[in-house]
Amino acid sequence: MEKTPDQITSPLIYEYHDPEKQQNAAGQNLGQRPDYVPNVDTIPKPLAVQMITKAVLKMINEAGSKYEGGHNAKGLRHGQGKCTYRDGSFYEGIWVEDKREGQGKFKDIDGVQYEGSWLNDLRHGLGTTQLVGSTQSLTCPYYMDKKHGYGYRTNGKNKTECIFYYDTEVVTEDQNPDYFLWAPANLLMLIIAVFFAFMAEWCYESGFLYIFAAIFYVGAIAESFLNTEKYFKNQISAAQIDSYINSSRDKAPELTMHVQNYHLNNKGKRVCSDEFSEKLAYSEYLDLSPLPETIGYIKQVGMSRLDFNIDLEFSVPATQSKEWQEQDFKLRNNKDTHQEYTLKKNFENYKEGAVVYNGDAPLYANRLVHFVFSIFTFSWLIRVIFVFRSQKVKYNFKKYIAK
Repeated sequence: MEKTPDQITSPLIYEYHDPEKQQNAAGQNLGQRPDYVPNVDTIPKPLAVQMITKAVLKMINEAGSKYEGGHNAKGLRHGQGKCTYRDGSFYEGIWVEDKREGQGKFKDIDGVQYEGSWLNDLRHGLGTTQLVGSTQSLTCPYYMDKKHGYGYRTNGKNKTECIFYYDTEVVTEDQNPDYFLWAPANLLMLIIAVFFAFMAEWCYESGFLYIFAAIFYVGAIAESFLNTEKYFKNQISAAQIDSYINSSRDKAPELTMHVQNYHLNNKGKRVCSDEFSEKLAYSEYLDLSPLPETIGYIKQVGMSRLDFNIDLEFSVPATQSKEWQEQDFKLRNNKDTHQEYTLKKNFENYKEGAVVYNGDAPLYANRLVHFVFSIFTFSWLIRVIFVFRSQKVKYNFKKYIAK
């Protein structure tokens, strides 16, 4: 009997996959590579004009834009109006002498919407940013197009306070959003190990219980490294952090397309069949990352846990090229009933996190000290001290893919 669409997509239905059919599907592609898509071996280069600013990018985007609204005697946009830009984004609100000024709403091509105050064509004053259709939003003051000051996030009925310093977030809720780097979980594993060891020694004299105790003990040590290595392996003095950020701003992002093929078994569980990765080609990029001065306050405290992230923005031609490459890549590597696609972002010497310290690095942030404490079951204590004695800071590298 032929399956209905609902049956095929149901997680409780076994999905038969024919290997021969999958192999034939994997050989398909979109045909000849278009001229606007760079070759796979293209080496990305920074734009020739590195001094290009957001104002220039805005002018490029405004070419071919459509405006509906009021004008002044000089023919400039003035009063209430709506401008739809070349890439599909739009601004609707008050204009003053051809500039966005007053209350207005801007929605970009990714569906992210800002509604609030504007001054001299920049976000300035109180505003709210939200992904259209999402219950999550961010409300905070802006200063010359940068988030700066006290604000709050909302997610349904929940509200969380936050602080921004020149577009960089300072985490303040309890300086412990990661639960002491999962120290409670480590302590629980050690308690379970001690329990099994006690039961084996005094109650049952069972070798199996000793094995369980050893498993949880070794697991606690492994967990302690998995959840702290992100910071402990990368220690940077506050005097060196500017140099690291500036050198990273000059580097081209490495973009990798990754697809995982999978199907659902007769129990509805996901079974991975294979994975593929391939470079996403582009030829020109521009760095729009904040200056190191935006996190200059970390030089005034003893130690910080600095988290790094990479944000990407694509021009209209780059978006077209990216979409073609992604579609062709997924089609060529379609070997099962389901696919999961991700775009991985990286660059040379990229660090997900680091400990930034002033003066000498404290002993409780030392990898060797942490290893010794882990052996003697006190990794959780080191992490509690580490979190309480440091602040958490986020820095986003922003890369604009131009072509």
